[in-house]
Amino acid sequence: GLAIGLSIRAADQQREFNEIQQPAAPAVGPTAGMTATWYGERYCGRRTASGFIFDCQSYTAAHRTLPFGTRLHVAYQGRQIEVVVNDRGPFGEGRDLDLSAAAFRALAPLESGVIRVAVRKVDA
Repeated sequence: GLAIGLSIRAADQQREFNEIQQPAAPAVGPTAGMTATWYGERYCGRRTASGFIFDCQSYTAAHRTLPFGTRLHVAYQGRQIEVVVNDRGPFGEGRDLDLSAAAFRALAPLESGVIRVAVRKVDA
């Protein structure tokens, strides 16, 4: 009953997040420089602060204060992606944005660890 209905709704919501893989709308507003890192495998399958199940293959991000569902255009050395904020963090000092492993990998090798990115909100 209720559990099945909730899991179907969660699956539908997760599918919506997973569909956002490349920029679909122009980025608007000022560009902010942010320090980005990544998180992945050990969190895969766990619930995020927004209630969604974390999929490290989706283009998602964690930010301390941006509203859940905020779409961000993220650029690094000529590479560009779009992510959706669905979690809180990062909690390391001097870090502004935690990207899913897949999102980070689209910008730089995971071994880079921490990169300085240009970020703009995307107008929905």
